[in-house]
Amino acid sequence: MRAGLRALAGRLEVDLERLVIAVVDLPYAVVRRHLADGGAIASSVADTVENCADTLLRARQLGSRTAPDPDDLGG
Repeated sequence: MRAGLRALAGRLEVDLERLVIAVVDLPYAVVRRHLADGGAIASSVADTVENCADTLLRARQLGSRTAPDPDDLGG
């Protein structure tokens, strides 16, 4: 998995740590929180996680250390 993530980070030209947070840590934290509460994971949660991951990865591509303006993301 680590080798795959390193390769993906290289192809996307993003920092490996940022990629791991976006595609491993963030989704895991969201799922864990919902499961710990004993509740089902709402269908909208996947969209939210995807949007957050996309924002993290695009922030680096845009040369910013902070989240980009939502108007710049086209969505």
